Amino acid sequence: AYIMLRAAHLARLTSYASLKSGMRRQSLCHVAGSHLKTSLAISDGEFDALLKQAIPSNLYRDQSVGFAVGVSGGPDSMAMSMLLSRWCKARGRVMHAFTVDHKIRTESSVEAQKVGSWISRKGISHRVLEVPWGTGSFPPRPEASKMQQNCRVARYRLLVDACASTPGVRALFVGHQQEDQVETFFLRMQKNSGIDGLACMPQCVLEFSQNLALVRPLLPVSKECLIATCEQEGQSYVEDPSNANPVFMRNRIRQGIHLLQTGADKHTPTPNIFEGVYTLINRIRQVKDTTHQAVDSFMEKHMWTDANFRTMAMDSGPFFRLPRPVALRVLTRMMQVVGPHKDIPQQSEKVETLYNRLHGAIMSPGTPSFTLSGTQMTLLPFEASINKLHKNKAKLPSRQILACMQTPRKGLLTPIHSNETLLWNNAFYITMRTFDVSSLSLVVRAFVDEDVMALKKTLRQHNL
Repeated sequence: AYIMLRAAHLARLTSYASLKSGMRRQSLCHVAGSHLKTSLAISDGEFDALLKQAIPSNLYRDQSVGFAVGVSGGPDSMAMSMLLSRWCKARGRVMHAFTVDHKIRTESSVEAQKVGSWISRKGISHRVLEVPWGTGSFPPRPEASKMQQNCRVARYRLLVDACASTPGVRALFVGHQQEDQVETFFLRMQKNSGIDGLACMPQCVLEFSQNLALVRPLLPVSKECLIATCEQEGQSYVEDPSNANPVFMRNRIRQGIHLLQTGADKHTPTPNIFEGVYTLINRIRQVKDTTHQAVDSFMEKHMWTDANFRTMAMDSGPFFRLPRPVALRVLTRMMQVVGPHKDIPQQSEKVETLYNRLHGAIMSPGTPSFTLSGTQMTLLPFEASINKLHKNKAKLPSRQILACMQTPRKGLLTPIHSNETLLWNNAFYITMRTFDVSSLSLVVRAFVDEDVMALKKTLRQHNL
């Protein structure tokens, strides 16, 4: 009976009830003490269970690990900051809070200061980070069509930099919750994403940045629970009016989901869309994890890697015996390791085409070669003789597939100066050490055949 009662108590964390119609979503600041009930508020014990589920045991137990939280001032991040602050204080852990002022709306700076005062009253170290649009490597102030995407990139860049400059911080917490996850699912479905995309946001990304994990412990929690948590604590919060702007696809999806959730007839109960989709996302994530485990196992057994020269090779026989979805992910993983681009869709049509071309050329003479996303895939010559193939026609020839970075185009000329480090071709960091090059105009480019001939000529001239 105790187990059943406890299960019912925790089940509310994964439920989503529609927000009450009386909520003022257009208002800038929600003041604590409104009509919302507080029975759904998250307890400290429930938050501890969510945290254990979201982060590895070393981050959970190591007293030296500091935490940071990104606080926008909305109910999600305010609830997160309060729950995490109490958890840290009870265990003697250090916590910092950062608020990003995007400088898009005229009132954003006032809001950021208001959030700072709320956070500081809780005894939490807080800092406002302003986006310097148009300065340094930050792009100019974004247009409406790219507003959300560019703001997100700038926000995470500032948060990562703030964590890196704060001693001891190894985990950045954000307040994404169940509704955000469901919206992400529909966004990615609209873009024809595969399994990896439809698995949506993970609860923890260990290598989000160097020595920094990104943690989303509230993904299983409904927004109503987080609002109730703020209400129970007497904590006011702000709400960005741009979240209701139908110009942005995510907002249109959000409004559409709530319309479906409410239904045309308010007296007829409707199925809980958020619970159903969230359950589906978790099942897709299980399929994704299983597939990636198969990829890891194959690469450990059959892949040869030279990290210094960004080269990988594998035997074509075991590769083409893999289930097709696993084989496509193996190709994608190889391109991410050796190529200059990391953001390669797992199920893209181009990866499918590359797989088909490699499979179709397996019996071709010579060294057929194909390129995709800055990576060159080459079928090396046969190791098995034709006689052996005739004896066992069912067995694919033992032919190696070599993956290396595609030779950059000849026109890729990048100037370099003393004491400068540049990322060339999105693949190599090159540093020019200090010496007098004021009279020289130096560029970095690809090493081509003409350079080989010139080098040989120079060696001969010096009897080398």
